[in-house]
Amino acid sequence: MRVVLLRRFKVLGIGLLLGAVFSLWTAGPMMPSGMHFSARAEVWAAVMGGAFTGTVWGLAAFHAFINVGWLGILLIPAHPFRPGLLTASLTILGFALWFFAGFVSVMAAVWGA
Repeated sequence: MRVVLLRRFKVLGIGLLLGAVFSLWTAGPMMPSGMHFSARAEVWAAVMGGAFTGTVWGLAAFHAFINVGWLGILLIPAHPFRPGLLTASLTILGFALWFFAGFVSVMAAVWGA
C-alpha cells in the first residue's frame, strides 16, 4: 500500500520541490537588489500562488497567460489518479503552467512587463 501511494505522489512532490526552487530563484537574483527579505518572501509566495496571484492582483486581464495557468490546476492531479508516463507528463506540464503564471504575475507587478 505504501509503495502504491509513493508511486502516485512522487511526481507531485518533485513538481512542488522544483516549483519552490524556481520561486526561490525568482525571489532571489531576479528581483531588484535593494529589496528586503520580507518582500522577497512575498515574491516567493506569489510565484508559488501561480495563476491565483495574478487573478487576485487583477493582472489576468492584461496577461492572457495568467488565465492559461488555471489549466495547470486541472492537469496537476492527473498522475495521482492514474500513474503512468503520460499522466506524469501532464502533471509536470500543469505545474509548469501554474508556476509560470505566478512568474508572469510577479514580473508584471515588479518590473511592469
